Amino acid sequence: MSVSTSSNPEGFIATLIALGAAVGLGQLLASGERITARLLMGRTITAGGLGAVASVPLAWMPDTPTAAIYGLACAMVTLGVAGIEKIAIRFFGEKQ
Repeated sequence: MSVSTSSNPEGFIATLIALGAAVGLGQLLASGERITARLLMGRTITAGGLGAVASVPLAWMPDTPTAAIYGLACAMVTLGVAGIEKIAIRFFGEKQ
């Protein structure tokens, strides 16, 4: 099953955002951190944004299977911003 970006791209992106937010919330609930409204909203927004970024490979590979994009979204949210930054530094080189 491939992603059909031409039929409903907004719905697909919304699904990625919701998936990212759900994984981020799950991580927050599983952690031992004290949950505040600010932390809850911040993690949800950040995780949802990372989930949406998982659609970027579709620009280069439009026939990417839907399950692969969903898996990439979950992986990106699990790594978080810090993890993705470390991978990017290794791939592209040190920060300037």
